Amino acid sequence: MADRDRDIASESEKTSLMGDMGRLAEALLDEQKSRISGTGHGIATAFRQAADTLEEGYLSTAAGYADRAAGQIDGWASKLRHQNLSDMVEEVEGFAKREPAIFVVGALAAGFLLGRFLFASAEHKRQADKAVSPGSAAGSSGPAA
Repeated sequence: MADRDRDIASESEKTSLMGDMGRLAEALLDEQKSRISGTGHGIATAFRQAADTLEEGYLSTAAGYADRAAGQIDGWASKLRHQNLSDMVEEVEGFAKREPAIFVVGALAAGFLLGRFLFASAEHKRQADKAVSPGSAAGSSGPAA
């Protein structure tokens, strides 16, 4: 009887632990979704700025494409923030099956843009770190000669 009670308690603890882990994973996913969504909005803003620059250079066709891309990215970022994971996976799978060529080109473009964004962010951080490092001219406070 004691073994049976111990097994029941053990199963209850496992169920509770699994529930806790599920809630933690969901919270982490929500945090990452918000971060990625914010990045998407930033990319959309960059596309809009590019569209404005192209428009000023009398390249209205290219500006239109950039502006439409910004709208799509912005919509995607908003949708990401409000959708759950299983719905997103189903939607992406469905689109990939319906439009495989567009999906591949879009994935390549997104990867390229994300890489550029991450590279620019890392470069900005390196420059900021260099500016405040003790050996740099900006961070140096030694006596003037």
